[in-house]
Amino acid sequence: MIKMPPPARSLIFAVVLFLFLSVFSFSTTNAHSCTEGFLSEAKRRNLVVTFCKRYQESNGVEIAMKLKEKSRRLDIMVGAKLEKETGWLAWGLNPGPEARMVGTQALIGIKNNSNLLWDTYNVTTYTKLGCQLLPSPIDLNISNFNFSYIDYLQYHVIEATIVLDPFKYDLSRLNHVWQVGVDMDAVGKEPKMHAKELRNYDSTETINLMTGKGRGNRVHTSHLIRQVHGILNIIGWGTLLPIGVLIARNFRESPLRCSGWKSYHISCQTVGYLVGSAGWAVGLWLGRASKYYSFPKHGIFGICIFTFATLQGCDGSVLLDSVRGKETAEKDSPINNPSLRGFEVIDEAKALLEKLCPRTVSCADILAFAARDSALFAGGISYALPGGRRDGRVSLSSEVIQNLPPPFFNAQQLQDNFKRKGLSLDEMVTLSGAHSIGRTHCSSFSNRLYGFNATHPQDPSLDPRYASFLKNKCPRPISDTQVDPIVNLDISTPNRLDNKYYLNLKNHKGLLTSDQTLFESPLTSKLVFNNVKYGSTWARKFAAAMVHMGSIEVLTGNKGEIRKNCHFVN
Repeated sequence: MIKMPPPARSLIFAVVLFLFLSVFSFSTTNAHSCTEGFLSEAKRRNLVVTFCKRYQESNGVEIAMKLKEKSRRLDIMVGAKLEKETGWLAWGLNPGPEARMVGTQALIGIKNNSNLLWDTYNVTTYTKLGCQLLPSPIDLNISNFNFSYIDYLQYHVIEATIVLDPFKYDLSRLNHVWQVGVDMDAVGKEPKMHAKELRNYDSTETINLMTGKGRGNRVHTSHLIRQVHGILNIIGWGTLLPIGVLIARNFRESPLRCSGWKSYHISCQTVGYLVGSAGWAVGLWLGRASKYYSFPKHGIFGICIFTFATLQGCDGSVLLDSVRGKETAEKDSPINNPSLRGFEVIDEAKALLEKLCPRTVSCADILAFAARDSALFAGGISYALPGGRRDGRVSLSSEVIQNLPPPFFNAQQLQDNFKRKGLSLDEMVTLSGAHSIGRTHCSSFSNRLYGFNATHPQDPSLDPRYASFLKNKCPRPISDTQVDPIVNLDISTPNRLDNKYYLNLKNHKGLLTSDQTLFESPLTSKLVFNNVKYGSTWARKFAAAMVHMGSIEVLTGNKGEIRKNCHFVN
């Protein structure tokens, strides 16, 4: 059991109390009672409502319903602001087992400048795949369908009367879907895809018309969890850890010396780390729960995992800008530019740290921790990583070629290259799994597509359909000045750090020669098979190998420096 000093116990109690009050102070449900104006308008139109809600986080759509239970007649009024010159408002029922877009029998009103149109649409799987959504008959008994504009509310409104089929629609479990969009075709009858934002995916609900209560989808119900995620991160990483650093820097020595500084410092650091880690874990859960909406910047450093730690050890030299009159820096090497990216996020982290604790955290450490956190967010792989690295003062593009294995290496050459850095054969194969995310230039593998050798026009170890796909992305090179396109390293899960990379190799879909050789070579093929079969074991080995690689040729003590700006030496 961890023994904490009294300040730590008091601090934990204070944090828990603050978190409890914060969540219940700031939390709101996604659906609220209708606005007074909308409710008055519904009543003016003889809609003595059974159900009326405003979905604040779903484009502010308001929905009023009136049910006549005996006849199963449902009168609906759906309203929203369409603020652009063009736009559309949709509402529908889904007779399936859950509230979702595909299968919805929809009523859609279209605003095309000053013209208002309305029609019925059957949303199918083909619609989701990008096919046209054109007016079509729907399996609903509807009447009094209309689309109009209410000037004093500035709302566009869908109205209709529906008689619900008792064999298809359960009054206690009615799946309804709504949506707001802007774009449409030139004719004005085909609504185009809505914006891909959280508010557009939080627009389905299963309601009980007998009680007026509804239950939204998973994104809808995770609204409170999103607030918890933000509050935990603010308290842990943004408040307690910086306070702990400030205590150590300012109260350890005169003139502000405090005898109990160490106890308070440890308390802040311990509790801050625990709370912040909980915030990371909640964020990871949210990323998986919100399957229709992703936050790609969380994984932007994934491509750096392999590169950063092998270039001149871990001294942050890859962040340095080129200086006129001197050899080009690592980041501007043709191997890295433009495939290596995400530097602006490092800059943001460094700027914040310099404000809180100047000349304390090196750029090399920020890179190492960014790689660690990207492994967590991109693949759920977590590991502890020691700090204390110092920044190098030299960055040479020539050292990229010397240290980073080229894409045409075979398994034996890869083993020799990693061995020079103190890494084993198994660690080499394990770390190659970082190619599960990231991208590379077409020139890195175009020799496999065009003029492979005298016998084969393309590499026979490359899946033919995958090769055709790559040729569409990477036309045959004609000159050295031709644009060199970028391609994802992993065709299966390009934004997920997982063992699918090894399955790609097994299916002859390794992008680089240095990737596919791991499966083709007897030296490494068994290790590839094991990584395909045992994903969790690979993840554990990957974490251990990252810690090992993160300690290679590290500058500590009086060597190197702690840069003020990651782009330049002091």
